[in-house]
Amino acid sequence: MELDELKDGFYKPSKMTREEEIQKLIDEDTGVDNYGSLSNGGMIMKLWIARDRDGLIYLYMKKPIIITHYFDTKYLIGEIDETLFPEVTFENSPQEVELKLVK
Repeated sequence: MELDELKDGFYKPSKMTREEEIQKLIDEDTGVDNYGSLSNGGMIMKLWIARDRDGLIYLYMKKPIIITHYFDTKYLIGEIDETLFPEVTFENSPQEVELKLVK
């Protein structure tokens, strides 16, 4: 039996790209409206960054919650270069950022 043939309630592999999956999460989000359009046809998104105790910095769709020395991964997008945002520390994390996508 193919995975695509499984009945509802079972995991079906996604055929979407990572970008499409992120856009789907944005579209399904019933919380805060964290994106909008720019006049030049681009897009602006409000995201969150947080640095953990190990000095690694991550990007999130929604404000992450601290769990001991790390942040939850529920809305994690991914790790970003730890040399970026040197002013962001574990103590002052998380912080809201805006991502502007221009055409």
